[in-house]
Amino acid sequence: MSSIKNMIKQSTAVILVGGKSSRMGYKDKYSLKFKNQRFIDCITEKLDCFENIIISVNQNQDLDNFKYKSFVDEIKEIGPIGGIYTAMNNIENDILFICTCDMPNISKELVYELYSNFDYKYDCIIATINGKIQPLFGIYQKRIKDKVKENIDESNYKIKNLLDKVNTKYIDFSEIYSSQFLNINTIEEYKNYCKIK
Repeated sequence: MSSIKNMIKQSTAVILVGGKSSRMGYKDKYSLKFKNQRFIDCITEKLDCFENIIISVNQNQDLDNFKYKSFVDEIKEIGPIGGIYTAMNNIENDILFICTCDMPNISKELVYELYSNFDYKYDCIIATINGKIQPLFGIYQKRIKDKVKENIDESNYKIKNLLDKVNTKYIDFSEIYSSQFLNINTIEEYKNYCKIK
């Protein structure tokens, strides 16, 4: 466990909040509340094992809404790959933990389990659930920044296509952690989440 904690300390957690949220009626998902706590605050609490946390935002979001250092996407309107690229350009650490603001069920234990699979030989270590890749919950090494930029220059914005290009290890979390990969994408999903919880 100590080696996992040390690896986490050498990483920067990057929370992506800059999505358009069109299915949520264009309401910023990070600001959704559950038990009077915003999703973004719930997630940063669970990521307090990281000494470095940054928030990736779009140009229309107010940086004062966040307790942590925030970076506006350097290349606009290209989706999550823009946030990942901006983070790689602005952090000192060589390892990034990437997650989104619409996964309120994640736990510190899930992060530790992901990091227990860390190996420097892999460029990315990515979660899967029931065979479905979860590209926005994983570990990315900054050394692939040129590959990220290459995909951007080719207007190839899908993270899956980037992962196919680099040395990626996939970890199946279906058995124990599947409920933690719940994404809140629509108003209906948000209402149901609040009822169930």
